[in-house]
Amino acid sequence: MNKSRIDWERIYGRLDTIEKVLEATTQLNQEREAEILAERALLLARESKTALELTYADRMLVIVFQVGDQRFAVEVKDIQEIVTLSQIVHVPCVPDFIAGITNVRGNIVTLLDLRRLFGDKSEGIVDLKRAILIGSGDARLGLLSEEILGTMQFQRDALQKLPATRYSDRFVRGLSADLISLLDCEAIVEDARVNVDDEN
Repeated sequence: MNKSRIDWERIYGRLDTIEKVLEATTQLNQEREAEILAERALLLARESKTALELTYADRMLVIVFQVGDQRFAVEVKDIQEIVTLSQIVHVPCVPDFIAGITNVRGNIVTLLDLRRLFGDKSEGIVDLKRAILIGSGDARLGLLSEEILGTMQFQRDALQKLPATRYSDRFVRGLSADLISLLDCEAIVEDARVNVDDEN
């Protein structure tokens, strides 16, 4: 009586494929976790804006994110939303810190590479796949982010002011104790160099 042979090689191959899929899913979930938490903090802050202002008059709630070797923070009240990018369209004849433009639900948004804005000329591979949208009036900008690190509270009077030695220093409200640059979103949005006229 012939017994069918078990194809162990095929079984191990399928197990290996399943394991790789599970690993990729786990990694994706970990990458999204900080972003989801940041989005929830953003919603919570909007819903309880008055309470936050009364309770934390001497503090501010910020979202911290990574770009290359640098860490930046944006005050929650200045953030419109956080989006994951599917496409960046490069624009000719613009400063190198303008990475391009993207379409967010029918709105054209200019995307800024903060590494270039702050003078980092390194060519290391940085995966800028998320954008923190800020704006004022009709102007909207996206700050490209490699990774959303989560939320923090900054003590207002503990921020260290930067000496205005470079043009880009005007875009920083101060440095935290662990050297996170708190961005001045109003100064960035109102700067003429970051506005891309898509009709030209």
